[in-house]
Amino acid sequence: MDSCAHPSLMSVEQALSHLLEQLSVKSETAKFPIEKSHGHYLADSATAQTDIPSFANSAMDGYAFAYDDLANNSSLEITHHILAGDTTSHQLNAGECARIMTGAPLPIGADTVVMQERTEVNDNHMSINGSVKKGENVRLPGESIAQGTQVALSGDKISAAHIGLFASIGLTSVQCFKPLTIGIFSTGDELKQPGQPLEFGQIYDSNRAMLAAILHQLPVQVIDYGAINDDLEAITQVLATADKQCDAVISSAGVSVGTADFTKTALETLGQIEFWKVAMKPGKPFAFGRLSNSVFFGLPGNPVSAMVTFLQLVVPALTKLGGGKVHPSVRWPAIATTPFKKRPGRTDFQRAIAHVNAQGHWEVQSSGFQGSATLTTFIGANCFAVLEKDRGPVSKGEIVQIEMIPSILTA
Repeated sequence: MDSCAHPSLMSVEQALSHLLEQLSVKSETAKFPIEKSHGHYLADSATAQTDIPSFANSAMDGYAFAYDDLANNSSLEITHHILAGDTTSHQLNAGECARIMTGAPLPIGADTVVMQERTEVNDNHMSINGSVKKGENVRLPGESIAQGTQVALSGDKISAAHIGLFASIGLTSVQCFKPLTIGIFSTGDELKQPGQPLEFGQIYDSNRAMLAAILHQLPVQVIDYGAINDDLEAITQVLATADKQCDAVISSAGVSVGTADFTKTALETLGQIEFWKVAMKPGKPFAFGRLSNSVFFGLPGNPVSAMVTFLQLVVPALTKLGGGKVHPSVRWPAIATTPFKKRPGRTDFQRAIAHVNAQGHWEVQSSGFQGSATLTTFIGANCFAVLEKDRGPVSKGEIVQIEMIPSILTA
């Protein structure tokens, strides 16, 4: 049994479910020009006001004609030349065809397009090499998007593809949730900032820089309150300030059971706080609660523990708080090509490297030492090997579940 495990520990699934139940959308909304909407959460569904395409057009450079004309004609007379953007309504008579470019409107009377590579032209007449199907290479009205179709829903995170889609249906702006304001700080007398000399017993504060880097890739604004000494008055003051300025406050360290962990006392003074011990490794101590204006998330102090609890618990919580859709983690089986050390008692998120082998099966190997202070094993890792709470050591050849590390952490 894991020496840090206890039957009373809350499972990761229970912790996340509790978080999401306690939170509701906090963010206000505003109209954003579509070119500035990337990465934001959509507040209203986007609906196509017209068919896309709105007219029948050619999917190829070739020749447009009436399919039934082929029964009585070995060749068709070329009577029109239609380019994309042509606004004239052309009409074909029996035995005629039109030279047509990709995207150009289909002439009246035509229902089929043959690509130019399958044709021969002599004396302004076109003949077809081989067979062709009726309706071939024609894009019909509404084929891509029918009028009234919802092309994006409230809570969708807007991607570059969404922006192209919005432009294709004529939208110039969309209603989005405004970015949340997130405050972050670290606690600990031992913390120094990179560039400062270290004395015996001191370490550099890596958590704040790491968390800020991830947060800057989310639709949020970040206020960095720095590293705070283990002092009740100082921690209380920064919490009170952050509560007035932010929608959510995130701290690292100070939520364990140490004698200098003053964050708990400060939080209980300012709001309603829950402290949990979550059955996950790395990461066990976790705090969640409400201040007068904001919600609070307290992460463990060890860098890997802070990162894993942030990804598994805080990112989904911030997504819901900011108006986005929370999607379940996607996991699938892989063959272990190295052993994984594991004790029963906590769900273990081990940094790992996964790939598809020559037989088309997923394989996974450990990325190295799994200490909760060792960030180097995140470099090069592309997934977590998620080892179940009650599982013991994993031998080479066993099946484990993998979960890809989200792109907000990787380059």
